[in-house]
Amino acid sequence: MKRKSNKSKKNTMELEQIKSTLIVWWVAMLCLMGIGFISIVHIQYKALSNDEIVRLNNIQIEEKKNFGDDEYPVEVPTYNTTINGSKYDFYTLDPTTEVTDEKIYTNKELIEDNGIISILKNAQYLSDSYSKNDKKIITQLALWIYNGYLDKEEKDIVLNGTFGSQISSLVKKAKEEDYKQSSVVLSTNTPTISLSKDKKYYISDLINLSFSNEFTVVNYQINLHNAPKGTRIIDKNGKEITDISKVKSFYLKIPEKNVKEKNKDFSISVTVTTADYYTYAFRTLVNKSQEADVLLNDLRVSLNKTNNSISLYIPKETQQSLFGQSTILGFLALCVTSAICGIVILIINIIQTQKQIRRRKRKKQRKTKK
Repeated sequence: MKRKSNKSKKNTMELEQIKSTLIVWWVAMLCLMGIGFISIVHIQYKALSNDEIVRLNNIQIEEKKNFGDDEYPVEVPTYNTTINGSKYDFYTLDPTTEVTDEKIYTNKELIEDNGIISILKNAQYLSDSYSKNDKKIITQLALWIYNGYLDKEEKDIVLNGTFGSQISSLVKKAKEEDYKQSSVVLSTNTPTISLSKDKKYYISDLINLSFSNEFTVVNYQINLHNAPKGTRIIDKNGKEITDISKVKSFYLKIPEKNVKEKNKDFSISVTVTTADYYTYAFRTLVNKSQEADVLLNDLRVSLNKTNNSISLYIPKETQQSLFGQSTILGFLALCVTSAICGIVILIINIIQTQKQIRRRKRKKQRKTKK
């Protein structure tokens, strides 16, 4: 009876343990599902809150200001609109464009003109000593001059006026800067690395780094692949370069003792992050000309990565050992495993032998009692 009672208690405890485990797993699953649901809702809300801008309306027009003179007036209005709860400024590409609060601009087009992108980009860095409205006027006048819409007299008056130097700087940069995506090239005269005179290091030939367009380069990183331990990037004076982003040519310095058969061939690569700037212009449905009506002051940027690599070779004669390091390690691991298995088998045999001895003793004892 006692044995049955103990067995019953044991079964009951095991059932309770199983129930507790199932409850814990169930709660954990609910928590994971809840976290997943909250994440999905958050992502969906974020996507909805960043609606794409597809039209301009609800336009507010500020009072025009004359930046010319009575003979050659240059009147500059400023505009803004509210989209998805946020306020945006916009500009006209042509001073003769009429903007009213009743007009709706629904035809959207991508702006790829380097000059326009340059003006919007560099206008963001105008001194804070200018008011927000002054910055908008400077940007608008720079756009008109860049697009060639002010005649000589109007242009001279504007550039000799209050904001002349700032406008002139924006227009100058607009004509010089190029925002096409940049490619990168790593090059060297020879991929073979030579031993130094003291025979302690291998020194590469000069490695050059060049970009097709540095205006769009955000940053870049040099990476060594399968290079010998202790490989350093140095300048022409043999000094180690810690900030590679400030140089366009360098050498590699490799300790001779670290060159093995497995790392005689290696490569060096550069990964470049470039910025792709873009914005949008809009026009009304009735505008069928080549140029849009208004330009949204919403310069955006997408980051892209590009890379280039070269292979290098160290002409060092290395002895190939009969047993490599991996072979020796494998053999040692096999020996250790075999030893452990042998010990386990021995222990099992000893336990089984002891059990057999005990059984025999019990049998003898039972026979003696009889």
